[in-house]
Amino acid sequence: MAKKFVPVERKDKNGKTMSLYMGTTAEDIIEWLNENGTKEDRRLFKEDYIGYDEEKERETYNWLKAKRNFFKRHCPEHLPVGKEKVKIADLLKDW
Repeated sequence: MAKKFVPVERKDKNGKTMSLYMGTTAEDIIEWLNENGTKEDRRLFKEDYIGYDEEKERETYNWLKAKRNFFKRHCPEHLPVGKEKVKIADLLKDW
């Protein structure tokens, strides 16, 4: 079994610590895939990252899709989770 991907903690330009998901770069993922990933892992990452736009007849690149799918497969515990939306009207109902 391949070694687990562990994101590196980084700081933004203001010195705040970024989330592990946001701080991960394409270079981090590609380096990990080269060292520890299987051919299937590399193929899936490349498929997610490189697409083809039929109308414009050119390759397209989707880093967000590739990163999200990579994290789903290799470290889902670091994926950001959205908050449940609450209507303000519902909050004020009990006032």
